[in-house]
Amino acid sequence: MTDVPDKPRSRPRYANALTPQMAAAVNGLWRFTSEAVAIAKLARITASVVTVRQEEEDPTAVELWLRNFELAPEEEEQGYLGHYARLAVTRMEDEDGHYTISATKLERPLKNHPLRKRRPARCPNWGHPILRAIQKGKTYPTIETVQADLEALQIEYPETTIPAANKLYLMIFSRRETPEQPIKKYVLEIKNLQGGGFTLECRENDYVARSPATKTEADAAEVPVAGHFSSMVALKRNKKKPVSGQ
Repeated sequence: MTDVPDKPRSRPRYANALTPQMAAAVNGLWRFTSEAVAIAKLARITASVVTVRQEEEDPTAVELWLRNFELAPEEEEQGYLGHYARLAVTRMEDEDGHYTISATKLERPLKNHPLRKRRPARCPNWGHPILRAIQKGKTYPTIETVQADLEALQIEYPETTIPAANKLYLMIFSRRETPEQPIKKYVLEIKNLQGGGFTLECRENDYVARSPATKTEADAAEVPVAGHFSSMVALKRNKKKPVSGQ
């Protein structure tokens, strides 16, 4: 057995102890009249989530990473989001001889967990969800949605970001691209798309960024946009507003 979950063909979906079926296993609430029925249920509730590869097949037990499972406060502070667990079909000690599915915590180092909290940092790296989405060419339907991502970055990294009208100046960490100078300055700028909607353009900032512009007019209520002309209007109007969060 290895501590690395199997890689599914589609996007990984990890089990969560708070979902009804997993919660029933964690709390030992399942009741089955036979082992065969219990094994079939175990297979069904784990079929769509990532499980740990087993050296020897055992239909009565499955190991997986389970989010929100037996998290102690100190573990959450360390960055844990869940724990590895063993779900197993077991015979109950009741007069009817029922079977159940039980969950047992498996200790694994945090570094081996597939999901964990990001450590606090002064600036993001290219693994940040928002920056990953930008690199993939994410499109936004409204000016509010794209502005929300800029605000989220500014709030998360107040020391290394500067908000401006339709822009965000920020620093990004990457040893892979420039190991001798891992922190570089960039600009994220909102661009309207032909046909409607918006995207965020990311480019290196080779000049000294100025202080963010000051609001000169009251905020105008924005409405969802659909066409190219509407996108241009919303973007022009938005230039009068800096990213909030300061």
